[in-house]
Parts: sequence; C-alpha cells; structure tokens
Amino acid sequence: MNGDLAYEVQEAIFKALCNTPAVATLVTPDGGAPRISDSVPDEEEFEHIQIGDVTWADGGDKTDPGQDGIFSLHIWTRRKGNRQLFLIGRQITQLFHEQPLVLTAGAVTLLRHSSSVLVRDPDGRSRQRVMNFRIITTDPQP
Repeated sequence: MNGDLAYEVQEAIFKALCNTPAVATLVTPDGGAPRISDSVPDEEEFEHIQIGDVTWADGGDKTDPGQDGIFSLHIWTRRKGNRQLFLIGRQITQLFHEQPLVLTAGAVTLLRHSSSVLVRDPDGRSRQRVMNFRIITTDPQP
C-alpha cells in the first residue's frame, strides 16, 4: 500500500473511534480525552484502544490498482472478567463492520470484522481483545 494511503487509513480509523460517542465514552476518564492511540498503554491508561498491526498486499489488477489488508485494534482493560472487552468490541464492530470509511485519497471498497481473540496479558492483571479487520482499498487515481 502506498505509505500515504496507509497512514490516511490509520488516521480515518483514529478519527472515527474518537468521534463516535458510543466508543469514545467507554475509554475516556472523567474530563479527559479518549484513550485511543497507536501505542501500548502506559501503566495508568486503562481502558485503552490501541491501533495495532497492519499487513498489506497488492490487491489490484491492471485496471484497478488497490491493496488488500488486515488491521488490528487492541482493547485493553484491567477490569475483572471480559465484559468490558465485549462491550467496547461490540461498539467497534458496529462502527466499522461493512460501514464506509471516508478517505481523501483512494477509497475503501470493503471493511469487515474478520476475527477476535481475548488474551490475558503476561502481567496477570491486564486483558486485551484483539480485533482484526479486513480492508480493501483502491489507490488514488493519478
């Protein structure tokens, strides 16, 4: 994927998460900003959504250049049980699964939640849900 387009996809995901109250309020401390970033949360930053790994491959052809990719979102919590991970995950799925993602260059032709896994962190206190989304884009036309 064109590096600029990959970054634009990440920015669009970030903006959609921050600007959707059903998601942002679940990861916002009282009076603070939503805890959404592309880095692992610090010790005090729970609940947190991390925009994670991205894998891209050429998905176009001679007439329609494009990219086929997978991006992951990691939801972090220190609450007991998995309830909070399911609540936040449900809102994220409703936000992105088969919904439009607006880009200024190129276009998203498919965005679909493909899988999730719940994992207990090796620290023994943190849990995370890793949500994978398939995304197909068309490159901007010259």
